[in-house]
Amino acid sequence: MICSPLAASDCLPPIRGIWVCENRFNHAINLRNASNQLLTLHRYGHGISPMGWLIRRADFDQLSHYLAPGTRLTAINGGLFTPHIQLLKPRRTLHLRMSDKLSIAPQHFEKYLSRHSAITGLCGPLNQAPHLPSPYTAIFTQQLSRWAQGFAPDWRSIIGLGPGLTPSGDDMLVGMMAILHATSQTALRPSLLPSDNLLIALTTSVSASYLYYAQRGYFSTTIHALLRRLARGSQATESSLESVLHHGHTSGADTLLGMVLTLRWLYAHQRRVEYDV
Repeated sequence: MICSPLAASDCLPPIRGIWVCENRFNHAINLRNASNQLLTLHRYGHGISPMGWLIRRADFDQLSHYLAPGTRLTAINGGLFTPHIQLLKPRRTLHLRMSDKLSIAPQHFEKYLSRHSAITGLCGPLNQAPHLPSPYTAIFTQQLSRWAQGFAPDWRSIIGLGPGLTPSGDDMLVGMMAILHATSQTALRPSLLPSDNLLIALTTSVSASYLYYAQRGYFSTTIHALLRRLARGSQATESSLESVLHHGHTSGADTLLGMVLTLRWLYAHQRRVEYDV
């Protein structure tokens, strides 16, 4: 079969050498190379990640038939090939770096979340989790405050914690990073996340890739759409929120929890700073 992907993330490394199918899901196929870099093939309709290529639905279904875990693909001219597949180099790239300075009120976000009882991986129902006492949400806000004081936060009790290919604690941190980049809060601070090598040691390889890109300000199209619509007060906000909720089993709910906890912390922190001044 010949497949021409619809688009590629602009922050992917050059596609060279041998790539191996690591795992296959209903809407995503993960490939990895010898340098431990990840390339995810996404089924159209479910967004595209910073390490992704976007594939038409019919093509994705065919690729799922041919790309069993362990299948090797050879990179040629920026595309990927097996004896049965010609996966051509995408012609279009999507810019996934969070560059807007957005203003999002936590209470506005919480109004939307109050309608959703999806279960998070660590903290119960999403519409209750921001308000219930939890050691995980306490650690989350404590380490954000440590970072704001100029100290490197210690996420070792959060990273890799919880179920899933991308553990819940990691998804919360991706949500945190999305808010801090979208509100332009990451400049002139200590690094928010551990080194890339430590991330690989602490969590799954797929999750480490998401955190790698989040550290650098790159996020999936579904997160971009949600935050921009929230900031504009768009009527399509609810649709975007539901799209994020469809990420994995609890990944979407955990990402949203990380977002709202960060917004609440940021609002409280800024008010303290203004009061001190």
